[in-house]
Amino acid sequence: MNLKLEFIASAYNMSQIPKIRLPEIVICGRSNVGKSSLLNTISGRKNVAKVSSTPGKTESVNYFLCENKFYLVDLPGYGFANRDKKTLESWGKLIQTYFKESGYIKTALHLLDGRHPAQQSDIDLEVFFSHLGLSSFLVLTKSDKLKQSEKAASLKLIKATYAAAAENEAFQFFSSQDGEGKDQLVKRILRLAEK
Repeated sequence: MNLKLEFIASAYNMSQIPKIRLPEIVICGRSNVGKSSLLNTISGRKNVAKVSSTPGKTESVNYFLCENKFYLVDLPGYGFANRDKKTLESWGKLIQTYFKESGYIKTALHLLDGRHPAQQSDIDLEVFFSHLGLSSFLVLTKSDKLKQSEKAASLKLIKATYAAAAENEAFQFFSSQDGEGKDQLVKRILRLAEK
């Protein structure tokens, strides 16, 4: 099951966002967590989003039209992006402005590397969402690299760290390598867009 995705625009400031406004589902996470790979996987295409081995390549807010009904919005990754301080500060301002001024955000897909405990920046982002009154769904990426016992341990940690997600069962494993969780995530995205 694939989603029809079409790249529409890269916005480096709010004046560059698409003129046609539609509901938005935000895709966010640390640098190198697999946002571009996720977009390619759920679309069934290899190059709908550019994948880089260099963390922090995404420098803009990228809009992808999904099923001709809503946008998936790919944000710059946070964390260990290899960029100068001025660039990182401008990204931060762009992202904060986007969240505060968009007015069309339905929810966020927050990608976390399923192999590692949450970083403080991951937790801070969830607090930021809470302050905005924005719901999120946690996608635990790179699940193909985890054994079943490691998945169980990862889930236990996620539930302990993110109480709201645990309460609402708002999380799932995903792998762009073997497709684990793809159909489940596609259905979830379509449901979230209709809310």
